Amino acid sequence: MQAFVPKDAEEQPWHRANATIEKWQSTVWNTNDCKDFKFEDLTLDDDLPDPDVPMLRASLNSFPWATGVGIDKWRPRTWSLLSDEALGWLISLFLSVERLGSLPNLVRFIILVTIPKPSGDGDRLIGLLPTFYRAWARLRSDQARSWKRP
Repeated sequence: MQAFVPKDAEEQPWHRANATIEKWQSTVWNTNDCKDFKFEDLTLDDDLPDPDVPMLRASLNSFPWATGVGIDKWRPRTWSLLSDEALGWLISLFLSVERLGSLPNLVRFIILVTIPKPSGDGDRLIGLLPTFYRAWARLRSDQARSWKRP
């Protein structure tokens, strides 16, 4: 028995959403980046300590509420409202990305926009980064600032 599908199914938002998901599903993560990846092999031989939930929450709270959004439409500070468990999972994702050395493809999209210069002398180009990257970069920025150049 076949499932009932209305005549105008292709026009329904859910159908378009499913079609979009199927179309882009293979681009979420480049499988070439992960072909020999095993979670049990995750090790990082550097001096970066693993972040904890309070560190991530403080980092997220350092973003202003009114800030530009990227392709994901999230403001970084809203992530500070997530539960400790959810932030723990986010830290796990950050660490996986660090250890793989590769961001998921959808996190690589940057929206370029022009905004007027404060002087009124034309426009300047800025890039609106995805919140995943902004949150990770802010989290690690204090550690990166402490590194000394040789």
